[in-house]
Amino acid sequence: MLGSVETKHAGLTLLQLAVIATMTATMGPTAVAQGQNEPQVSCGYRVWQTSIWGALSPDQMPPPGPNLKTVEIVACRGEREAAGMCITNISSRPLAGRFWIRSAAEGSEQVSLPPARLAISTAEWIELPDGRKIPDALVPLNAARLLSLAPGETKLIWLTVDARQLAPASYQARLDFRPHFSGFKETTITINLRVSPVTIGPELSEHWTYVSNAGPNFSEAVVKDQAEHGCNCFFTEFNLGGLSGCVRDVNWPKWNVDGTIKSWDSSYLDAQLRLFLKYHPIRPNTMFILHLGWEWPEYRPMRHPGSQGLEPLSEPWKRGVKELVVLLRDHLGQLGIPAENVVLYPVDEVTVGGKYNRMQVLIEAAKLIRQTEPRFKIFANPPSARDLSFEELKQLAPYIDIWCPFTGRLGNKEEMEFYKRSGKTIWTYGILHKTSPLSYYRLFQWRTFALGLDGFTTFFCYNKGGGDHWDSYDYDKAADYNVIYGDNRIPWTDFVSSRRWEAFAEGIDDFRLLRRSQQLLSEAQSRGLQVQAVEDEIRQIVDRAVTSQDPDVFSQSHRQLIVACEKLRAQLASK
Repeated sequence: MLGSVETKHAGLTLLQLAVIATMTATMGPTAVAQGQNEPQVSCGYRVWQTSIWGALSPDQMPPPGPNLKTVEIVACRGEREAAGMCITNISSRPLAGRFWIRSAAEGSEQVSLPPARLAISTAEWIELPDGRKIPDALVPLNAARLLSLAPGETKLIWLTVDARQLAPASYQARLDFRPHFSGFKETTITINLRVSPVTIGPELSEHWTYVSNAGPNFSEAVVKDQAEHGCNCFFTEFNLGGLSGCVRDVNWPKWNVDGTIKSWDSSYLDAQLRLFLKYHPIRPNTMFILHLGWEWPEYRPMRHPGSQGLEPLSEPWKRGVKELVVLLRDHLGQLGIPAENVVLYPVDEVTVGGKYNRMQVLIEAAKLIRQTEPRFKIFANPPSARDLSFEELKQLAPYIDIWCPFTGRLGNKEEMEFYKRSGKTIWTYGILHKTSPLSYYRLFQWRTFALGLDGFTTFFCYNKGGGDHWDSYDYDKAADYNVIYGDNRIPWTDFVSSRRWEAFAEGIDDFRLLRRSQQLLSEAQSRGLQVQAVEDEIRQIVDRAVTSQDPDVFSQSHRQLIVACEKLRAQLASK
């Protein structure tokens, strides 16, 4: 039987051929007959479920069994939740059809899920430099929700449910896949969504991402996308000199040779801030992070009209720092941004080497900032211990308000205790790219919660990549850090998400849910309720998650946390 099928399926793998042969034997010859004018009784494709976060390949075949009937989703109020399914064309012919979103079944006690709250994408295949193909780029289905599959092809269908504005209830939608080609039957998948009364939101954390070439790339599409994925803090670069293809120094004033400010065109910064504020109300934890970029000698942003940089640590430079702080304080204040919410980021990855000692520049800048506007917060992101030792790092302690060490430093218990004893905010950052394990985008958020930090706040980088971001071979292979797929044209207005970006967003929701669980525990304990069993349960959930690199463990742990929080809410409501 296999031999007779092989001649019709040149180019398919033996596994695909074997499955098609099995299906043919099971369903009868009409299932794969070609040239028939009448619709056939067989389905001709398989709808099935596997991990949306796990390994998958374009030629992966489904396990034996009937088509998937139901997708179950549980979400907090205030979050977006990902789910999915696979469709495999097990016939010998091309398959094309449409997805239709229908309301809850008649007589159902569940509320119909509004179609606008359900987004459908296909996880398109990206080839990594080692040849592996991963379903990473999440391309929204077009307006007609069309899907095409070649014989033997598998695609991961990505479902995003937006529960941010949904009231707690049980919701249902029916998703029909209606083939347009003869020989294939329609399939209905029921989507059941339970929105928990447990609510999480942006007030529970501070999250942002590095946006490469942030000034010119701060399009509305970027701002909206970041907001939808849980980033609630503003980040921009003041200096862009030295970066290939950038608009130079878009946010900087022009200085006189004595360090006084001659003029400032704030239009670029104002445009960025207006876009951010359109999607983010200012809360106590809404931070405005301004990367000043005084990483000498790479950048020389404090320039006078002769294009000469003010010499670092010179008297004109010191005056320039003070004048800049006053300028920012007054201007941001006019926009309603409190000085307490402004974070100045003088140098990146502070080190002690090089022509200009970054630590020395940071310390001197911090002194000047404190003298001029003590309400501004000062940020430092120590890189690896190889680049800056713990003993060197300690010298920064009197000057720093927000520590953001590289994730590689988190294993040093003495250093972690040092940060905690400082009483300062503790963030952290990672460097992740296309070839990083998918689990890292979510694991770090659980790990930092377990360590008592204020979050895996950011990573490099949201959009940094060389050449064509869809092509892993056309540029430096280590440079494709981007979690969105677009191109390097400025500004970024047309791009799609990735599984990695969605994993980071899910991690933000995990972190906020963990914070909510701690709030509920504290409230219950303060009222004298017996909640030790739930506290132990939450601890076990966290311990399991931080020791795993299985992406599905995080999804399971999220659901378990929701149940634990619901138990706490019930106990609080009963007293």
